[in-house]
Amino acid sequence: LADEVLFSPAKSVDFYTRKGALYSIIGEVVASTHLIERTAKSDTLSERIIRYVAENYTDNISLAQMARDLGYDERYLSRCFHRVVDMHFSEYVNYLRVDAAIELLKNPNLPLSEVAMESGFGSIRSFNRVFLEVTGKTPREFQ
Repeated sequence: LADEVLFSPAKSVDFYTRKGALYSIIGEVVASTHLIERTAKSDTLSERIIRYVAENYTDNISLAQMARDLGYDERYLSRCFHRVVDMHFSEYVNYLRVDAAIELLKNPNLPLSEVAMESGFGSIRSFNRVFLEVTGKTPREFQ
Protein backbone atom coordinates (compact mmCIF):
# COMPACT_ATOMS: atom_id res chain seq x y z
CA LEU A 1 0.00 0.00 0.00
CA ALA A 2 2.79 2.41 0.88
CA ASP A 3 4.46 1.71 -2.48
CA GLU A 4 1.19 2.49 -4.24
CA VAL A 5 0.86 5.79 -2.40
CA LEU A 6 4.48 6.89 -2.66
CA PHE A 7 5.24 5.88 -6.21
CA SER A 8 1.84 6.27 -7.83
CA PRO A 9 1.87 8.56 -10.83
CA ALA A 10 -1.72 9.49 -10.06
CA LYS A 11 -2.10 13.14 -9.20
CA SER A 12 -4.92 12.39 -6.76
CA VAL A 13 -2.41 11.43 -4.04
CA ASP A 14 -1.66 14.62 -2.16
CA PHE A 15 1.47 15.63 -0.28
CA TYR A 16 0.11 14.74 3.18
CA THR A 17 -0.96 11.26 2.09
CA ARG A 18 2.54 10.61 0.78
CA LYS A 19 4.05 12.07 3.94
CA GLY A 20 1.82 9.86 6.10
CA ALA A 21 2.87 6.80 4.11
CA LEU A 22 6.53 7.72 4.65
CA TYR A 23 5.95 8.06 8.40
CA SER A 24 4.29 4.66 8.37
CA ILE A 25 7.24 3.06 6.57
CA ILE A 26 9.77 4.71 8.88
CA GLY A 27 7.77 3.55 11.90
CA GLU A 28 7.80 -0.03 10.60
CA VAL A 29 11.56 0.11 9.96
CA VAL A 30 12.28 1.50 13.41
CA ALA A 31 9.99 -1.06 15.06
CA SER A 32 11.60 -3.97 13.23
CA THR A 33 15.21 -2.98 13.85
CA HIS A 34 17.34 -2.23 16.85
CA LEU A 35 18.59 1.07 15.48
CA ILE A 36 16.78 3.01 18.17
CA GLU A 37 16.65 1.39 21.56
CA ARG A 38 13.48 2.27 23.45
CA THR A 39 13.84 2.90 27.13
CA ALA A 40 11.26 3.19 29.84
CA LYS A 41 11.69 6.96 29.65
CA SER A 42 10.90 7.29 25.96
CA ASP A 43 7.23 7.92 25.23
CA THR A 44 5.20 7.21 22.17
CA LEU A 45 3.26 10.07 20.65
CA SER A 46 -0.01 8.58 21.83
CA GLU A 47 1.26 8.48 25.43
CA ARG A 48 2.39 12.10 25.16
CA ILE A 49 -1.00 13.14 23.76
CA ILE A 50 -2.97 11.41 26.51
CA ARG A 51 -0.69 12.76 29.23
CA TYR A 52 -0.88 16.30 27.81
CA VAL A 53 -4.67 16.28 27.80
CA ALA A 54 -4.86 14.72 31.27
CA GLU A 55 -2.57 17.42 32.65
CA ASN A 56 -4.26 20.35 30.90
CA TYR A 57 -7.99 19.60 30.49
CA THR A 58 -8.94 22.02 33.27
CA ASP A 59 -7.30 24.85 31.30
CA ASN A 60 -8.65 26.41 28.14
CA ILE A 61 -6.77 23.98 25.86
CA SER A 62 -7.17 23.45 22.15
CA LEU A 63 -5.84 21.03 19.60
CA ALA A 64 -3.83 23.86 18.04
CA GLN A 65 -2.19 24.68 21.37
CA MET A 66 -1.40 21.03 22.04
CA ALA A 67 0.14 20.71 18.57
CA ARG A 68 2.35 23.75 19.20
CA ASP A 69 3.35 22.52 22.66
CA LEU A 70 4.19 19.01 21.43
CA GLY A 71 5.85 20.25 18.24
CA TYR A 72 3.57 18.63 15.66
CA ASP A 73 1.41 19.77 12.79
CA GLU A 74 -2.17 20.28 13.98
CA ARG A 75 -3.74 18.16 11.22
CA TYR A 76 -1.30 15.30 11.82
CA LEU A 77 -1.88 15.44 15.57
CA SER A 78 -5.63 15.50 15.03
CA ARG A 79 -5.46 12.31 12.97
CA CYS A 80 -3.20 10.65 15.54
CA PHE A 81 -5.46 11.73 18.38
CA HIS A 82 -8.56 10.39 16.66
CA ARG A 83 -6.80 7.10 15.88
CA VAL A 84 -5.66 6.65 19.50
CA VAL A 85 -8.78 7.82 21.37
CA ASP A 86 -11.43 7.16 18.69
CA MET A 87 -13.13 10.49 19.32
CA HIS A 88 -12.52 14.13 18.51
CA PHE A 89 -10.27 16.24 20.73
CA SER A 90 -12.99 18.49 22.15
CA GLU A 91 -15.25 15.52 22.81
CA TYR A 92 -12.49 13.76 24.78
CA VAL A 93 -11.71 16.90 26.78
CA ASN A 94 -15.40 17.28 27.63
CA TYR A 95 -15.57 13.68 28.85
CA LEU A 96 -12.59 14.28 31.13
CA ARG A 97 -14.17 17.47 32.43
CA VAL A 98 -17.51 15.78 33.12
CA ASP A 99 -15.71 12.94 34.89
CA ALA A 100 -13.94 15.46 37.11
CA ALA A 101 -17.22 17.28 37.72
CA ILE A 102 -18.90 14.05 38.80
CA GLU A 103 -16.24 13.60 41.46
CA LEU A 104 -16.69 17.20 42.62
CA LEU A 105 -20.47 16.84 42.73
CA LYS A 106 -20.08 14.26 45.48
CA ASN A 107 -19.51 17.21 47.80
CA PRO A 108 -23.02 18.69 48.27
CA ASN A 109 -21.59 21.89 49.79
CA LEU A 110 -19.75 22.85 46.61
CA PRO A 111 -21.72 25.32 44.44
CA LEU A 112 -22.32 24.26 40.82
CA SER A 113 -20.46 27.31 39.54
CA GLU A 114 -17.35 26.22 41.44
CA VAL A 115 -17.71 22.65 40.17
CA ALA A 116 -17.92 24.01 36.62
CA MET A 117 -14.82 26.18 36.96
CA GLU A 118 -12.71 23.57 38.79
CA SER A 119 -13.49 20.92 36.21
CA GLY A 120 -12.38 23.19 33.36
CA PHE A 121 -15.60 24.58 31.91
CA GLY A 122 -15.51 28.21 30.90
CA SER A 123 -19.06 28.94 32.01
CA ILE A 124 -21.92 27.41 33.96
CA ARG A 125 -23.97 27.39 30.73
CA SER A 126 -21.45 25.22 28.84
CA PHE A 127 -21.05 23.04 31.93
CA ASN A 128 -24.80 22.37 32.08
CA ARG A 129 -25.06 21.72 28.33
CA VAL A 130 -22.08 19.34 28.12
CA PHE A 131 -22.96 17.56 31.36
CA LEU A 132 -26.48 16.89 30.07
CA GLU A 133 -25.12 15.65 26.70
CA VAL A 134 -22.69 13.24 28.35
CA THR A 135 -24.70 11.91 31.30
CA GLY A 136 -28.31 12.46 30.23
CA LYS A 137 -28.92 14.44 33.44
CA THR A 138 -28.34 18.01 34.52
CA PRO A 139 -25.68 18.55 37.19
CA ARG A 140 -28.41 19.38 39.71
CA GLU A 141 -30.31 16.15 38.91
CA PHE A 142 -27.08 14.20 39.17
CA GLN A 143 -26.26 15.76 42.53
